[in-house]
Amino acid sequence: MTQHQQLVRQSQLEKSQTVTTQLNGAKTLRYLLLLAPLLLAACGGGDTSSGLKQSSDSEESASVDASTSSSNSTNSSCYEDYVRDHTDLLKAYQASGTTKSIEDWGQAHYEDSGKAEGRQLPSSCPGSSTSSTSSNSTSSSASATPRKRGNCSPGGTSSGSLVGPDLSGSWSGTFTRYTGASGGISAIVSHIGSRVEVSTSAGFVLVGGISNSGSMRLCDSDHEDWTTIYGGATTTSIRLADHYMDGSGVRLGTDVLVLTR
Repeated sequence: MTQHQQLVRQSQLEKSQTVTTQLNGAKTLRYLLLLAPLLLAACGGGDTSSGLKQSSDSEESASVDASTSSSNSTNSSCYEDYVRDHTDLLKAYQASGTTKSIEDWGQAHYEDSGKAEGRQLPSSCPGSSTSSTSSNSTSSSASATPRKRGNCSPGGTSSGSLVGPDLSGSWSGTFTRYTGASGGISAIVSHIGSRVEVSTSAGFVLVGGISNSGSMRLCDSDHEDWTTIYGGATTTSIRLADHYMDGSGVRLGTDVLVLTR
């Protein structure tokens, strides 16, 4: 084969390869064009729907989490505020050495004795009778402020079965003022249902409620509260205390009434 024939042969082969490549490319393009609508239908619509659903689910989840967090926040401050609103309870909690949180301790106290003593839950508690519809900052911060003296309201009911240990009868003991002065004292106690009345020889009378455990919250004529922070009353022992405050709410000391029989 001459050189000229070889060149012609090579040219023909190159043209044949080019045509083959072009044909294969055209086939591939037609194949892709046929698949394109199917790919768009499968991917485009599904992704859009999935994306919208995922976004909706995320927003709903965030809303639920926010609502739950808000509810938990409200509930978790209820009984802590209850303890802090009653200075005698706060002192008792701090002196108890318990491992319970102030919230758990407060809830246990209210359910075991506080309710029977006539104590009220603060406005931070859901469903509390002291809840306010006002949302101003003064109302929201009031629950964290210790309650002022002079608003004690006697609890207990003078009817029904006897609640707690029977305290009715004559008692004697000591009365110690917040200043440290102390002297002998006697008292007559009337105990009917869950209502207890202590009439002392010193001239003051204490009236209020008692729980099954012997915990009491009694009120004097100045509407100041006397409580059994040193332990519940028994058939042979009553210990009541009243924190003595000055006009600005600073505690000066504690009046203590101890009776035995």
